[in-house]
Amino acid sequence: SGFCLNRISPMEVQHKPFLPSLGEYLFHSFGELSLSTYNSLIKLHSSQYLQQTASSTTHLHSAAKGTPVPPPQGVFGNYAADEGYISTKVPPKDPDELVFHSVAVCRRKLGGTPRETRIEQQDWRNDGMDCGEDSYFLHAKMLGVADGVGGWARKGVDPSLFSNQLMKNALEEVDKKGNSDPQDVIRKAHHRLVKQKQVDKGSSTAIVAALQGDKQSCKLNVANVGDSRLALFRGGKCVFLTPEQQHRWNAPFQLAVGSRGYSDSADQAELHDASVQPRDIVIMGSDGVFDNIFPHEMEQVLESHVPSGKRTRFAATNRTSWMPSWMRRNTRISLVDTSTQLFQTVWDYSLHPTRVSPFNVGQQKQTGHVRKGGKGDDVTVLVAQVMTAQELYELKQKWPSYPKADVFDL
Repeated sequence: SGFCLNRISPMEVQHKPFLPSLGEYLFHSFGELSLSTYNSLIKLHSSQYLQQTASSTTHLHSAAKGTPVPPPQGVFGNYAADEGYISTKVPPKDPDELVFHSVAVCRRKLGGTPRETRIEQQDWRNDGMDCGEDSYFLHAKMLGVADGVGGWARKGVDPSLFSNQLMKNALEEVDKKGNSDPQDVIRKAHHRLVKQKQVDKGSSTAIVAALQGDKQSCKLNVANVGDSRLALFRGGKCVFLTPEQQHRWNAPFQLAVGSRGYSDSADQAELHDASVQPRDIVIMGSDGVFDNIFPHEMEQVLESHVPSGKRTRFAATNRTSWMPSWMRRNTRISLVDTSTQLFQTVWDYSLHPTRVSPFNVGQQKQTGHVRKGGKGDDVTVLVAQVMTAQELYELKQKWPSYPKADVFDL
């Protein structure tokens, strides 16, 4: 179950790159710039380019359901890995410790309840995004995703209440209490939610991953309850993939409160571990991601974005050799570019009327039912690069606005 299967999709769908090289675009247009000006122009270009490409996305969905597709509402950086863990003022105590440099992109499904009706429980992330019934947290040592069970909406319960409170509790368990055990983080986050009666009714899946060790020997420990998943990529190839955990088809294991249906516990979480190295890429997402894209298709997205050795995508191409060195070394732009394109690819696939998706393949295998077309759902994807604490410290030195100015107005 830990291997990346389904490498050959029953159907290939060609996509143009969602976001062109921001560095090339800005350099061609404006020449060499200060970092502050460069940051501002990136935001402007991101907004303008997404407005231009919204028409093609709308056209794709119009063929399926006739409803326009708004662009994603934001890209946000690793806001938890700030002064509390990797300081911009003091070098790290252990420069060889491996940490995450991560970006999250999410969007609620079409027809989902707008963010404005549940702003309180989403505001804790401080990211300006609407993840629908999904939620997540980012930290220099841990990542987490929760997917609220949508069936509660039929009973008048907002499924996002549970998922957001669970992830908020999990981040506090990691950030304030220093808990480094993924299963225990899920356990205590859920226990607090129930004991303190933070939510009356609801349930969600949960997956949490943690880095343990330094660059000489490091493990990625994963605890999973349900059908959110994690994939590990090395050199652009998928080397590890967590399986789904389901009671039956499309009925995932789930943490719950006030439920008469499935109510599982963190003790039932599936535990996994994999060796990791600097420059590995971790992709974590809700089922809205992994139900719509195969691992080998993720590899295609990563192909032009994964750093080679200590170089980034910019430095690895001949056509960017003329760029200033600071631009070629910028790993953060590579992550933003990668996460945005991955999100858009998944979103397009989810709306495709005839595509055979991983969800379709699994459904046919387990139930015999043949279904075509993408699976519309909330989409939450985290893309994280593994690097040393020293590298993250130096990255933050080069980008003084990191991480608080990482909201892109898409």
